[in-house]
Amino acid sequence: MERIYVGIDWADDHHDVHVTDELKDFFREQQYTHPHKVPSIYESLQEPALRACPELAEAYQMVEASFIPVLRSLLAQIEMLEKNIASVFKQNPAHEIFSSLPTGEITAARLNGELGSNGSRYPTCRDLQSNAGTAPVTRRSGKSTVVYFRWQCNKHLRDAFQNLARESVKRCTWAKDYFKRQMKLGHKASRAYRALANRWAAIVWKMLQEGQCFYQARLERGSVKIRAIT
Repeated sequence: MERIYVGIDWADDHHDVHVTDELKDFFREQQYTHPHKVPSIYESLQEPALRACPELAEAYQMVEASFIPVLRSLLAQIEMLEKNIASVFKQNPAHEIFSSLPTGEITAARLNGELGSNGSRYPTCRDLQSNAGTAPVTRRSGKSTVVYFRWQCNKHLRDAFQNLARESVKRCTWAKDYFKRQMKLGHKASRAYRALANRWAAIVWKMLQEGQCFYQARLERGSVKIRAIT
């Protein structure tokens, strides 16, 4: 089977392999952090798929078709729940603060629900970062220092800050630059997002303490100085 390569190099480091414009644009839109893997992914997509026997294929088609009305019902329920969450969120006194964050409405509402509206739930920034699981656990003994991933935490809050970190990379220049700097340090994407989530935890804590909305310009000028655990 002849393979036709259309398009241009996506990364300067891979001049010898071409990928399609469609695949290139897709990975860029998804903020894919491993561009060196794109050519191999494209190669895998060109391989012929394994085919099942006609009888098995027909059975699978019937099963898949039965899922369609279930999925449509679930999507309708999810849409209704999101509208209800948005309606209740707008009535919250801290709606303006959380809605100013570079994230979706549902993630902002989740953060509001977990953190409260006046900042009294977490007396210090360290308390919030530790409870959210964004700050690592550091253990020192003599001259040795070991840093561990924090397992004991509020899983819902950690997930909300992780979503904020991932969504903010697409919407906030500061977050995008911070994420890139973490990647340049040799960290994996998961650790880079976790570090960004830790910074966001500090920023949100400060916003609640001062009753201030998020302004990217202030952050870029360095007028907002937040001490975050790294």
